[in-house]
Amino acid sequence: MRNARSLTNIRIQVPHDDNPYVGPRTFEEDDSDVFFGRNREARDLLSLVIAEPVVLFYAQSGTGKSSIINTRLIPGLREENFYILPKARVSGDLPTNMPAVDNIFVFNLLLSLDQDRSKPENLADVTISKYLQVHKYELFMAEYFDEEEYFQTDPGIPLDDEDDEFEDDDYEEIEEPTRVLIIDQFEEIVTTHTQEWEAREAFFEQLGEAIENDPSLWVVLTMREDYIANLDPYAIYLPGKLRARFRLSPLKRDAALWAVTEPAKQGGAHFAEGVAESLVDNLRRVQAGESTYRKPGDNAHQMGAYIEPVHLQIVCRQLWANLPPNCNLIEAHHIQKFGDVDHALRGFYRNTISTVVRETDISERSLRTWVSTQLITPARTRSLVYRDQQETAGLSNEAINILHNAYIIRADIRGQNTWYELTHDRLVEPILSDNQEWKDKNQNPLNIAANAWLAYGKDPNKLYRGDQLREAKRLAKERPNDLSNLEKQFIIISLEAVRQQAKKRQQIFMGAATIIILLFSAITVYALYQTQTARREEAKVSTAVAVAQEQKAVALEQKTIAQAASTDAKTQEDVAINAKSTAEDRADSLATAQHEAVEAQQDAEEQKQTAEAASTLAIEQKNTAEAKQREAVEARAYQISNLEARLTVEAERSQAIVANMTAVAVIDTETPTPQTELETGTPVQENTPTSTATATPDLQTTATIEALEQQLSEARAKQTVEAVSALTRDMVRVPAGGFEMGFLPDTDNIFNLSVTPEADELPPRLVTLPEYWIDQTEVTNIAYRECVEVGVCQSQAGGNQLYHIDPTNNNYPVVNVSWYDAKTYCEWLGKRLPTEAEWEKAARGTDGRVWAWGNILKDNLSRPVERANVKGGFFEGPTDIYSHQQSASPYGAVDMTGNVWEWVNDWYSPTYYDKRPNPDQNPLGPAKSNSEMKKVIRGGSFREFAVASRTDERNALVPKQRFPDVGFRCAVSPK
Repeated sequence: MRNARSLTNIRIQVPHDDNPYVGPRTFEEDDSDVFFGRNREARDLLSLVIAEPVVLFYAQSGTGKSSIINTRLIPGLREENFYILPKARVSGDLPTNMPAVDNIFVFNLLLSLDQDRSKPENLADVTISKYLQVHKYELFMAEYFDEEEYFQTDPGIPLDDEDDEFEDDDYEEIEEPTRVLIIDQFEEIVTTHTQEWEAREAFFEQLGEAIENDPSLWVVLTMREDYIANLDPYAIYLPGKLRARFRLSPLKRDAALWAVTEPAKQGGAHFAEGVAESLVDNLRRVQAGESTYRKPGDNAHQMGAYIEPVHLQIVCRQLWANLPPNCNLIEAHHIQKFGDVDHALRGFYRNTISTVVRETDISERSLRTWVSTQLITPARTRSLVYRDQQETAGLSNEAINILHNAYIIRADIRGQNTWYELTHDRLVEPILSDNQEWKDKNQNPLNIAANAWLAYGKDPNKLYRGDQLREAKRLAKERPNDLSNLEKQFIIISLEAVRQQAKKRQQIFMGAATIIILLFSAITVYALYQTQTARREEAKVSTAVAVAQEQKAVALEQKTIAQAASTDAKTQEDVAINAKSTAEDRADSLATAQHEAVEAQQDAEEQKQTAEAASTLAIEQKNTAEAKQREAVEARAYQISNLEARLTVEAERSQAIVANMTAVAVIDTETPTPQTELETGTPVQENTPTSTATATPDLQTTATIEALEQQLSEARAKQTVEAVSALTRDMVRVPAGGFEMGFLPDTDNIFNLSVTPEADELPPRLVTLPEYWIDQTEVTNIAYRECVEVGVCQSQAGGNQLYHIDPTNNNYPVVNVSWYDAKTYCEWLGKRLPTEAEWEKAARGTDGRVWAWGNILKDNLSRPVERANVKGGFFEGPTDIYSHQQSASPYGAVDMTGNVWEWVNDWYSPTYYDKRPNPDQNPLGPAKSNSEMKKVIRGGSFREFAVASRTDERNALVPKQRFPDVGFRCAVSPK
């Protein structure tokens, strides 16, 4: 089973820096030391949750429910030995291409709990009780090899299958802890998927069944109090019928003072007397309405009962950020200069407006106008607006949701209807002043002209005409959302004035034209009457002439018809001849085309055969070359063997000669031949030393030995070079030297967020390694299959078997292999698995990079990850080893980030880094321990987010385990 350390155990936060105020966000568990003002409520809530298995925790929107859960309830439950399951939600749409599910609310709950352990389709028809039972070990049981890690089933195994990968002997007998399931924003059970209203009752039935079947399961439902009444029909299905309820009241003055002063003390400063009180009173100031009674001289402000926690955090965070260095006393002038409430709230409002404009197609002018006119009355008090299906008082609900999530507005639920208003009266003046300032800075000529027209009583002479009107009309067409209602009205009336003016000119022209036409008509009638009589006389003569000409024309026409008929007949004859010729030409062309097609098909077949022959020849040549290379290596070894034999023979011969000569010399020295005076004729001198025989070295033999030794040395060197060259093909060289291993602070750049390191990645230390080589890519299916086919390696077990044997997956990384399988394969090639230190240096180089390619995850934050195959990228499984060349490490190794996890040689220990020296020389991993029977895996996979695939991220598995996202690569040291 898998190590369950995933993103749920890596907290990603806004950088905490040195500011003790979190600003406009929810407090996280790591912010517990700066969360104040809710101690009593936190204590009472914790006591109620411990005592009751089902608790309903509710409050108004923005009161701080999530913050008190994160900073007080969850840590408190852990101290009482409760185990906290992942926070769950019941809202959400079905994943793409996901079939229908039995219950959308149950499905979303399980999807939250599952944390990508299973395929979504495997959760489609699973009940809550069944899921909690099947995933018992994953969700709450501490792992036996490491108490901080948890088992996880193979995501490919359906939930109703038994997982027999681990025997009972793999588990120790421990007492099950009490688990707490927190369902956050539970009002979504009634606000989302309203068409699935029948599924709500089934959800509560399943939740009640899960609680009854598991006595160790506690449930906390947290929701907005506006929707409490909607749960009454379903309370009967839960133990206790939701009688255990806890309401979190809004933040009052005394609690707000704690929230202001105590974080400052944590940061090393405190407020002067009365300063914090004036800041809190300023925050709870409300706008008095027109009907509110005020004594003469009273201003328009009164003190409200509550303070918005978000507004408090915004003001205090800005104050702290602008304090002078080493300031440990916050005085009134600091508040006036750096902690002005109006200034802080204006900045908060301005940033929210920018967010809405950026994420919608609404113009900033129209949005600010909407806020000023719809949410604030002319008396400068808050106003309510009604939420319709698509819009709220003319503003899209998309923009409304952003304003609501930013705590600019709050929802008021009345039955089935929702109304919105500003979260606090204290926002009225900052909003109006910021809107007016923006309006003064962003006035355009159109706006100035429209206001001037209005100021002069809608004087027609102030309207646009000509080029000005054409430009305004173009602006209205291209950017209608940027225009105010007054500007639109000004353009419409200007266009209407121009149209009316044109119509009036047209009427004047038409009147004058009518008079002229009548005058000419009278003259024409008189002239016609004068000429009518003369024309009648001329007509009689013309008639006679016309009759004669008509008879002549008839004759000519008949002649013309006859000639045309003759010409037409000739033309038809020519057309017939041409048609016959064309048909014959087409027949010849068709025959030629058919012949050419046959020849082309034959050529294509020949080319195909040639290509196949060339491919076969290339394969044979490759095999021949490899065989020749092997023969060369064998010949070189044979040559070396012969040279060694010759060297041995020559050496023995030389030793024999030397020994023989030495023996002769000894004999000559010990037994000299006696000589007498009579034999020599010379008197024998006493005490004359006897000459000693000296062996003469065989120079020829010595030269032969030295030549053979030189030849043998050169042959061995050449053989070593050839062997290393063959062994390191498709590998990258990592030179000797040092690098920093482990989590390095201030190097991560993940969307401007920081990562809290795991304890097993600390402390970082300097590690020095000798030179080595490591595979450029992860070992592929086709490469591993060769080892299987010769009977050395075992076939991959589990997963999709088609993945291993499909030729289209030849260059995909081999997966479903155990640590022992990986070790066998590397040793078969004369290589080995890399150590954990070697793997990390090959991935990150010497500059401490977060990912293999550097510290920037992606250039475009709105697009998926492109450089590596990780979760949130373009793929949902392994990819070809050449798919992500842009992920190469400093030494050229690819897929060191993502694609599949990779086995390394080291045993795993969570405290190994802390126990090693600094600097460290070529660490080989800890010794095997009975309590930690795991091998390290590195690099992340397509199932892990990029943040869990960093070059320093460690993970571990039992060596015999196999998973569809775990593979390996090999390493080798130069001899």
